[in-house]
Amino acid sequence: MHKARTFFLWAGILLLGSITSVPLTTAGRAMIAGGACDQENGLLLAFEDGQAYWGTPAGGDTLAWVPVGNILGNAGFSGEKLLGLVNIPLRCEYYWGATDVGHVFHTTVRGVASSPLGGQTIFSALGRAQESVIGFGSDAGMLYFLGDAGTVIKMALNNGAQPIYIGHFPGPLPTPAGSATWGQLKSLYR
Repeated sequence: MHKARTFFLWAGILLLGSITSVPLTTAGRAMIAGGACDQENGLLLAFEDGQAYWGTPAGGDTLAWVPVGNILGNAGFSGEKLLGLVNIPLRCEYYWGATDVGHVFHTTVRGVASSPLGGQTIFSALGRAQESVIGFGSDAGMLYFLGDAGTVIKMALNNGAQPIYIGHFPGPLPTPAGSATWGQLKSLYR
């Protein structure tokens, strides 16, 4: 269970060049998504549990924050963690997001969310074994994913796009530590 914490968003640095703080109380890590139109249309702030807020200019360097709702819940992915959001260029109020399980969704600033893969993860859409997503990013109209077993997948930022396997990360990924009991360890060395 996350403890409630107060976050201060220094939005002026990101948007208008001066410092303005807006206190928000929530649990979890926060992320901000914006695009080329932020200064006139605002930006989307979301927490890893999916709670989202739309910030719009409210005079001077101040943003007015309006709750959008839970974008993960609206997309049908409650209980997953939001990894990130990406703004689509020239579509200021339209965002793509990804979860730690590999679900991809798009949402508007009004909280209307849906999955272009019909609820499938990027791995199941490719017929691959399920992995946890440990890396997520975007570049040149594409989303990129790195699974915990090294699978690298890309997907275009448009409706009807399907994930594409583009290779396997060629190196050791972090290995989770096992939680073997003392008896299990002894039996390995007998």
